Amino acid sequence: MDFIDSISLVDSVPQWFTNWITAIWLVGIGVAAGITLLFLIWLLGWGLSRVPGLGNLQENRSSFHLAAIILAVIFFGALAGLQFAEINSAETVDSESSFRSLVGLLLPLGIFCWLSALAVLVIVQKRTVEEVPNAVREGVLWPIFNIAIAMAVLGIISTLFVREPSAIFSSLERLTATGKTTFGPFEIPANESENSFAVLDQYEMPVPMKRSELVGLTIRSDQRVVIAPKQGNDLLTVQFDVAANEEYPWVKGLMWTKGVVVRNVFDTEDIEHLYVRNYGSDIAHVEIDVTTRPQFPEAMTIPIVAISLVILFLVYIVHRALMPKVSAVALATVKSEVNQPLFIAMMLIGITALIVFIFVPYHTFGEDIKVLKDTGMTLVMIFGIILAVWSASTSVAEEIEGRTALTVLSKPLTRRSFVIGKFLGISWTVALLFLVFGLVLVFVVAYKPIYDAKEEIKDEMIYASWQVCHSEMISTMPGLALAFMETVILAALSVAISTRVPILGNFLICFTIYVLGHLSPLIVQSSIGQFEIVAFVGQFIATVFPNLEHFNIQAAIAGGQEVPYDYLGWALVYCFIYSVIAMLLALISFEDRDVA
Repeated sequence: MDFIDSISLVDSVPQWFTNWITAIWLVGIGVAAGITLLFLIWLLGWGLSRVPGLGNLQENRSSFHLAAIILAVIFFGALAGLQFAEINSAETVDSESSFRSLVGLLLPLGIFCWLSALAVLVIVQKRTVEEVPNAVREGVLWPIFNIAIAMAVLGIISTLFVREPSAIFSSLERLTATGKTTFGPFEIPANESENSFAVLDQYEMPVPMKRSELVGLTIRSDQRVVIAPKQGNDLLTVQFDVAANEEYPWVKGLMWTKGVVVRNVFDTEDIEHLYVRNYGSDIAHVEIDVTTRPQFPEAMTIPIVAISLVILFLVYIVHRALMPKVSAVALATVKSEVNQPLFIAMMLIGITALIVFIFVPYHTFGEDIKVLKDTGMTLVMIFGIILAVWSASTSVAEEIEGRTALTVLSKPLTRRSFVIGKFLGISWTVALLFLVFGLVLVFVVAYKPIYDAKEEIKDEMIYASWQVCHSEMISTMPGLALAFMETVILAALSVAISTRVPILGNFLICFTIYVLGHLSPLIVQSSIGQFEIVAFVGQFIATVFPNLEHFNIQAAIAGGQEVPYDYLGWALVYCFIYSVIAMLLALISFEDRDVA
């Protein structure tokens, strides 16, 4: 780690560049870690595929499915056991709410375990391991792989221009070692002195923590106690005067004592003990909740990006191995749509527009970044929806009308494989569009605070910190993920509509679904207490059409609101269920469609 700091070139570049590139560097290092992890997974799969009976398990479907069920049950039991252990160790109120949350997560947890079991078994199959290089070199994975390599190289090179990269890596190691820890209860002897002015004895309480990681303390005691971070009778040392049976909260960097703001007295990095005096008439039982976080919590970006990249590649490889005919149709669809002039034009226009958004004056009195994020995410989503509907119309409706579908279906390919393959191909094409646009938007949003600081402060030495750039950049990712889920739902509906309706009708119907899907919550709410026919229409629209407002959180993201991970998980479940319903409608509609 010291070697990385020793070759730093931070002093040779402007400060604004260091702040901007540090935010980008975290993403690049995450991508490099993801590529490394993928290579290690491939090597592990190659080794396990040589195990007799395991590498050829997929050839016997019954044995393969039985092994998948057993592995899924093991995964489910392990995850559920960990959650139950957390519930049992929590307080009563938290335990009840956690138990309800666990019951609500049983379905998505079961789906996740089943898919994970399939992925594990597929990865260790000899045929899959041998086809991985071909899977990467063709189709949508090839441009994604090239983008990933470019980001990884950028991340490695930009390490030279990052301030304190070793400290950020150290924070990454401390991610699992921080959080909320309860120390105690400590039993502190009672005050036996009759002289009220006597200096009481101090008792040590072992409370190990690091100053750079400390966020706050919560102290509880059944007697009045005074706690100090240092040993001795220094009256200038700030002390925590804890009343009996009352919680005493303290936040790092700001503390109030009798209405006066005082300084943070933790002036050493490694804190081992706190020192307490008992001013009560009985033995004091003291508990201290210590809340810590890594010095640079932004390091969490590295594993999140790495895991996301691994999941993206594994999803493609697994569905290619499990559904070869469907994947062949999807591959042909991706190649066709990526080479369309519309896709290329959208790429050029979208990238140019996102870059121009940096310099557009929004006249928002210092809140330009919010408008930029909202405008950028909306542009990406609209382009994605247009591409999805257009691709569904050209690859399904026009192939049926032009009798191309008849040629394809004359081969050993079922109509089910044809429709599902088209949907997957369109989804992967849209995913590539979102990936490129999202990457550009990340670069743009990370630079926008620096640009605004330049314009407002007019001082080359004062810019937004890299933490601010990183925070603004990361806040856009949940919005992009939700926008992609909404686009996938509309792509599934568009494929279903394309089996019967030509391109113009498809656009009109999808536009209507888009509008009603965003207005359905408002219609339902406005129909409460109104005429029954109005309420019926509102409920009918909300039932039949997807509630797309679940994916519309651009305003919250632009306002700096944090999106919980469980919200993203439930949105993914909703997207999956509605896409399956749309695919069932597509199969029913296409089953008796005359393609001759």
